[in-house]
Amino acid sequence: MYVRGDLRTRLLAKIAVDPITGCWLWKAAKNNKGYGVLRVGDGNVYAHRASWVTHFGEVKTGQCVLHRCDVPACINPDHLFVGSHADNTADMLRKGRNRGWPKGRPFPREVVERRTATRLRRSA
Repeated sequence: MYVRGDLRTRLLAKIAVDPITGCWLWKAAKNNKGYGVLRVGDGNVYAHRASWVTHFGEVKTGQCVLHRCDVPACINPDHLFVGSHADNTADMLRKGRNRGWPKGRPFPREVVERRTATRLRRSA
């Protein structure tokens, strides 16, 4: 997917190390959620995922690169781990990062039956 040596040099040139947390904070382009992004080949990739690949190798299809530190701009490979989408959701819930989604309420893209949708509208 990536040329490791060249990409690692690019990544390390665009970070600032936080001396307290040890996070390698991405200082270049970020998306609206604060995750670093960079151009690789014909597309954009997350900087933390690129960091994982340059240090440890490819990530299997369907796997996510997650943050132990919960800092979206961090690309320190020691702060990252690989998991499934289910692991990512469980990590989010365990750490209480699901703010904005009242318990028991569906996510915006969730498909619900008409009766359930009507009941939810009435209870809002």
